[in-house]
Amino acid sequence: MYLMLLLKVLEVSKKRTQLQEALKYADQSIEAQKKQFNSLADHMDEMRKARHDVRQHLAVISSYIDKDDKEGLRTYIEMYHRELPPDVMELYSRNDVINAIICYYAGISREHGIFFDAKVDYPEGCSITETDMTVLIGNMLENAVEACQRSIDSTPFIKLRIRCHGSNELLVLTDNSCLDRIQFQDGKPLSSKRNGVGIGTVSIQDIARRYHGSARFEYREHVFYTSVIMHYEQRKSIQKQVAAQEYVQNDTIQSKAAA
Repeated sequence: MYLMLLLKVLEVSKKRTQLQEALKYADQSIEAQKKQFNSLADHMDEMRKARHDVRQHLAVISSYIDKDDKEGLRTYIEMYHRELPPDVMELYSRNDVINAIICYYAGISREHGIFFDAKVDYPEGCSITETDMTVLIGNMLENAVEACQRSIDSTPFIKLRIRCHGSNELLVLTDNSCLDRIQFQDGKPLSSKRNGVGIGTVSIQDIARRYHGSARFEYREHVFYTSVIMHYEQRKSIQKQVAAQEYVQNDTIQSKAAA
């Protein structure tokens, strides 16, 4: 009886931790989307101002042409090009939720002088939930940022890759600087903040297993590698399966009624 109660308490505690993680990364995703919206609004204001100033710039350019002052024209165009508003929109993925969480950590990386590079090919209609993807990517990038912040004697970097493998496998990979010598236990890295394996690492493994996949962690020559593979189905395929099952059930019911 006591053992069953203890197992129940542990199960509830684990679910609460998972919910807290999901809420944490959901908040980060929302914050990233707000920043993107504000950046877009500022960008549009700058573009309106730039369009308003076009006539003045054209008049100056015409003056240089009339005087056949090619060097002056070249200098002016270079100056004008530098003053154009930058392209502030970051698009790593066409999935807004996934794009937002990546943008969030890309921004943190820039603030700490960490080189950030992401290449994402996320399949449309993927059956892996956005919540699980957000928690997974959030944990992987959070761990990477923390490792890079401790790599003060190097040029820190983070590389994220998300791509399909075969017809139904999704790979999520991160490589990042890591000067700390990582200790492992049963193939899992031990946390630098607490005794044992970190909560983020456990969460990464749980999500991978949820989709019949696996997570692997490696440390080689001051670089930490996290590799996650998951199996997924296209939502259209799932819908077809559900429709087929409903058709079979309805056909069976009608056959019984006719009999």
